[in-house]
Amino acid sequence: MLGTPFFFWKRSISRKLCLIEKSNSLVKNIENSITLPRIPRGHTLNTDRKLMHSYLTGLIEGNGNIYIPLDKEKVGRPSISISFPTKDLPLFLLIQRDLKHGHIYKIKGKNAYQYIISNLEGIVLIMNYINGFMRTKKILKLYELIDFLDTKYPGKYNIKKLPLDNSDIKDNAWFAGFTESDGCFYIRISKNSNCNTYKVHCKYELAQAYDKNDYTFNIMTKISDFLLVDLKVKKKLYWIATGSYKSNDILIDYFNKYSLYGSKYLDYLD
Repeated sequence: MLGTPFFFWKRSISRKLCLIEKSNSLVKNIENSITLPRIPRGHTLNTDRKLMHSYLTGLIEGNGNIYIPLDKEKVGRPSISISFPTKDLPLFLLIQRDLKHGHIYKIKGKNAYQYIISNLEGIVLIMNYINGFMRTKKILKLYELIDFLDTKYPGKYNIKKLPLDNSDIKDNAWFAGFTESDGCFYIRISKNSNCNTYKVHCKYELAQAYDKNDYTFNIMTKISDFLLVDLKVKKKLYWIATGSYKSNDILIDYFNKYSLYGSKYLDYLD
């Protein structure tokens, strides 16, 4: 068993927020004036550990960072962090509460926060959660972190470098976590040119920066194949967008099985 079961909560998100006091010592500089979105009552976090580990991996591969000190022999400690907009603060308060590690800080001058885990116990816990579920080039940073621990603490952790997860996108909650970080839902209404009627376009979009290796291309190809849409390259970005009933139905079926838990859940409901 790897620590406390992740996300083992049965009450709704909106109820759990009432349990978190503003004086919580683990949350730094939270502004009293911010307005947090209210997730509908009854929307619960999944208690399946495997699914929630893949969800957390998607979050980290979207807006996360794995930091390894340059000098592996001397002073310096690694960290795992995730940046997120203020509207997703309720979600990360819950993640912090369940993991029992890390601190949340307000990013100065931005409408955003950062969740940082820098204690060794918390880092090893997260490494074991995400190892085997990674699908992007950030797996290379995980491997560097494993090497760092092996060098600094020989024989203590012995974490095996598991390969990229090449399972189907529909097989776990990774895509839900990745969407929380980088996906976008929107509705566009346009007027028909030949009559006094309107078109309503419901779309999902995802873009990732182009890189010189095949990691990003491969995962974006896998996602585009899953959604039955074309993968396009625009201004050094890999870009996909749904639009057809068929691709949107695939999305609905997926998110009904592997739910969103942050503010993107409200966008999805719209």
